[in-house]
Amino acid sequence: MMDEERRSLECFAKNIAAAQVAGPAGYTRLIPVLQHPSEGNTPDPFDAPEFSVQSRRGQHNGALVEMLSILEAQRAYEGDASLFAVGKRVIERTIDLERA
Repeated sequence: MMDEERRSLECFAKNIAAAQVAGPAGYTRLIPVLQHPSEGNTPDPFDAPEFSVQSRRGQHNGALVEMLSILEAQRAYEGDASLFAVGKRVIERTIDLERA
């Protein structure tokens, strides 16, 4: 999951660069899409999501909109990273309790 979020951050970074270069002419915006591969109605929570990129040519959103998008994606990435840190601490404390 962290790899997919890193790739979405890269898409947003490309959007910022495109917004700055294109100016009012507009640019093709990359939109990251994460979807769980579902077999039937119940997706397996342990399957990695499939990452794809959609491109949409449209009005000039501007660098500000793209910066807000990257901030939102960055917060999601940091939230997942902190979740891993909490899990690591729980495992370390469990090992310490078993040693004592």
